[in-house]
Amino acid sequence: MDIEKTARKYVQDLKGLYTNVSIYAVVSIVSFLVWLSFGGAGFWPIWVFVGFGAAALLQGITMGSVKQLEEILPFLKPEWEEQQVKKLLKKPFSARSSDQKAPAQAAQKPTPQKEAPKVVVKAEAPKVVAKKAPVKKEPAKKKPTP
Repeated sequence: MDIEKTARKYVQDLKGLYTNVSIYAVVSIVSFLVWLSFGGAGFWPIWVFVGFGAAALLQGITMGSVKQLEEILPFLKPEWEEQQVKKLLKKPFSARSSDQKAPAQAAQKPTPQKEAPKVVVKAEAPKVVAKKAPVKKEPAKKKPTP
């Protein structure tokens, strides 16, 4: 009997969620139409969309109806960390990059580190080339004719 009560409670909550989402959609559409009818200056309906969308999302999360969120963001699952550790431990060491060697393997075979090649950079003074300033030609003055 407890299972039936739990199922009925879940269905009632789900019906409430669907009702709220329907109301949110109608209010959002009406606010968008009002915005359009008054000239469409400053897109204020975005606040209605964001507010109602956040409320619907939170209601769905509290009900447990938004399980797809864990599929999109798998690190939200409680067992994700353990799965990642097991996956890394199953990989052979040769498949890992040389930078990610296991501590036991690194302790067995110490590798000498090579010195980085020295790079000498010579700074040269910039060459300055003197340019002559352009000479302005004055128009020849006309002499008055007698």
